[in-house]
Amino acid sequence: MKKINLGCGNDYKAGWINIDFDKSVVSDVTTDIRGRLPFKDSDTDYILLQDVLEHLTKEDGKNLLKECHRILKVGGEIKIRIPNVYQIFNNFRNDPGVLFRFVYGDSSKNGELGAHKFGYSIKTLDNLLRAIDFIPRNIKAESTNIVCLARKKEDNNHLGNLTISLLDSGGYGGAENFIYQLTSQIIKKVDSITLLVVKDLVPKFLKEKENIFIEKFPFRLDFIGNYKGLIKSIVLSPFYFYNSLKYLLKFKKAGGKIIILSSTSDKLFFTPLSKFLKIKVVWIEFGPLKEVFKKNFYIPKILYRSIKDLPDQVICPSLNTKKSLIVDARISESKIVVIPCGIKLSK
Repeated sequence: MKKINLGCGNDYKAGWINIDFDKSVVSDVTTDIRGRLPFKDSDTDYILLQDVLEHLTKEDGKNLLKECHRILKVGGEIKIRIPNVYQIFNNFRNDPGVLFRFVYGDSSKNGELGAHKFGYSIKTLDNLLRAIDFIPRNIKAESTNIVCLARKKEDNNHLGNLTISLLDSGGYGGAENFIYQLTSQIIKKVDSITLLVVKDLVPKFLKEKENIFIEKFPFRLDFIGNYKGLIKSIVLSPFYFYNSLKYLLKFKKAGGKIIILSSTSDKLFFTPLSKFLKIKVVWIEFGPLKEVFKKNFYIPKILYRSIKDLPDQVICPSLNTKKSLIVDARISESKIVVIPCGIKLSK
């Protein structure tokens, strides 16, 4: 087995490839792990990343985990240990000297690289690893540390069958046209795409073609319109729930893997049902949510926050919208990906 002790420090392990940036410690390879690791793709069995991530910025830490994913074999494992900040505060709240050293690190020997630059909880580390296509197998708190064992899952760039919902659209404009144009770009990666629309609101440009299908629902809900729309949505919710479940069961049976939701009402119904049926959920948020959350006595805000942890990923087009997702919706930053709106996709 090829095992790498990444950021080994003084913990040299015989039979491993020990790597560190510090030339004064005993290691096999001296390199800056913030750059590309000097290994080929998929040629490593096991990586130990112990007391390292906290010394990197959030961006450098994510890049390092991506590099670890690149060099690991399919099924290869990575073991991570990071500080458990919550437990550190509990244990040393009455001893500030020890508390601050645990939280902020020690730069006396290695300068700024000895300092701690970012922290993680069990939840944020889990989200980050899953976003990079690791499968966390065992992640838990061990006193003042968080320890995690994760596995590189099979490379699966083919996405199977995909559903994109347009059910909450009261009319078809830029956002709807963008989503439809998006389908022509990602159809190459999937077996088929089904677009969910309301039967009386099918736009002229929306046409079925090879591997792109249209599923018509009898009506739409509108939790973020006026109060009449809210009352109508509450009354019709059981019927909408039935239609949503019926479609998702059919979608799952046909090999459906992912559903993309861009409207609030769709998210409220399809997200919990999809997660129950083990269908991955991706949200798209085009703009900030602060004004949306104020509507209808803050009911949309309450409902939205109740399911905010369920989507696998949330895509937004700008840093402004990302900020709103974090502050107003309380969505974990590790789930959010910023992709500026466009039609021709690089990946």
